[in-house]
Amino acid sequence: MVVWTMLHTPGMTQRLCAERLFLPQQRVSEIIQLYEATGDVETLSTARQPVHTVFTPENDMLLLECALDADGEDMLNEITEAFCVLTGLSVTASVVGRALHRIGFRRARLSYLVRNRIGQRNQDFVRRINRQHAGEMGCLLWIDETHRDDRSLHRNYGYSAVGTPCVSDKGFRRGGKRYTALGMFDLQCGYAGHYTVEGSIDAQRFRYIFINHVLPLMNAYPGPRSVLILDNCRTHRYTYVDEAVEAIGGIVAWLPTYACEIAMHELCIGRVKDHMRANKKIFEEYGYTPEEQIDMAFYSITSKVARSAMHRCGYII
Repeated sequence: MVVWTMLHTPGMTQRLCAERLFLPQQRVSEIIQLYEATGDVETLSTARQPVHTVFTPENDMLLLECALDADGEDMLNEITEAFCVLTGLSVTASVVGRALHRIGFRRARLSYLVRNRIGQRNQDFVRRINRQHAGEMGCLLWIDETHRDDRSLHRNYGYSAVGTPCVSDKGFRRGGKRYTALGMFDLQCGYAGHYTVEGSIDAQRFRYIFINHVLPLMNAYPGPRSVLILDNCRTHRYTYVDEAVEAIGGIVAWLPTYACEIAMHELCIGRVKDHMRANKKIFEEYGYTPEEQIDMAFYSITSKVARSAMHRCGYII
């Protein structure tokens, strides 16, 4: 009522009212809108619960349990979701972040927990593969996507004499036309196959490539290329992947999230991009199309390259 009365004073505005009452102008606007709609402002004070009433000592303990159980890089949102499900309360991630900071769980500590959990989970995956397929690493088939555009052939680093800055004669590169390739790698041959499309590989395209180009390469376990290893990309996480591989007697092994350092195909794809950058002048001189450049880069992945990548990821060959 004080706000409503002051606003009816001649010459009074929302900004002056907020200054005299030491309130944010947005708060004054909310009070006015609520009063015009309901005729009172009591519901405004009860619409929002202060943080100290939500996070009681019991809820603090539940919040700590959620923080210790959360697993993933986007940890704060996972903690918030788990806490809301556990308590039935509706709070935002920022409120949870302030509550965690109050009880001693700062962002640095959460990041430390995430790094340790991801590292431990990756090591468990490597040990499981080494134990289950000891002496049979030839049964593994790795697949993943990579893309190529005008920036793929552009070097990000260079060399120059001491005291002389590196200067690029190509200038800033925009993306240009994008090509995406799904690469397939194994231990025996290195390069097992690939499929290139213009644009990106969405779920529908991945299904077509998987059924027509990946499955024909596979065999029943424990034959060669009988264990399919791929990451948790959203376009991969469909039931038909497991069902189709199991139908031919194969096995699907899903990589943990954020497991680039134990993914052999990531090193092979990095080698593919290095090959395109290193041979950029040859490609331009002879006028190779982007598809031909991708083909030649994939052919550079030999069995020796694949074995080196497996060794660097920690697998016992």
